[in-house]
Amino acid sequence: MDIATALQLYIAAHARRGMAASPACTPSANAYIETEIKRARNFIGCLLEIKEDPSTIRHLKNPEFELALAAVMKDGMVIRFLPDQPDEVTLAAVKQNGLALVHCKNRDTVDGVNLAAVQQNGLALAFVRNKTPEICNAAVQQNPDAVEYVPPGMTLHAKRARSGSFGN
Repeated sequence: MDIATALQLYIAAHARRGMAASPACTPSANAYIETEIKRARNFIGCLLEIKEDPSTIRHLKNPEFELALAAVMKDGMVIRFLPDQPDEVTLAAVKQNGLALVHCKNRDTVDGVNLAAVQQNGLALAFVRNKTPEICNAAVQQNPDAVEYVPPGMTLHAKRARSGSFGN
């Protein structure tokens, strides 16, 4: 990742925190600017570390949204280290690795997260609590071995499934 991209992410995080533009150049403004420069360097350093090894996110007490998102986009399983799991982060985690669903605290409340998980890895069906025909079909289509996790009696329409109860 280049510095320009890292700075854009920092600016987005800064805006998310609701920070106003820096005050006029006064002694207190200089202190504010120095503090913001330190924050920017820290943010960029953390981002570069996370891009290299996403599991380093576990060392941050409350990682900013952009850092969490960057980490799960590289390795969805690191969602298990995040105390706060915004919907967008949860969805990004399962799109990267469907099996990350097992670590998603809000997997039953985020629209489309279960479907996205099984579309990435059909075996994630094992961790879906509310198994709908749509989710089960998508899982079995992605990986025929997912039929093992389809509830008994559910009719499937997946084309690639090897066994189970199939409809027309």
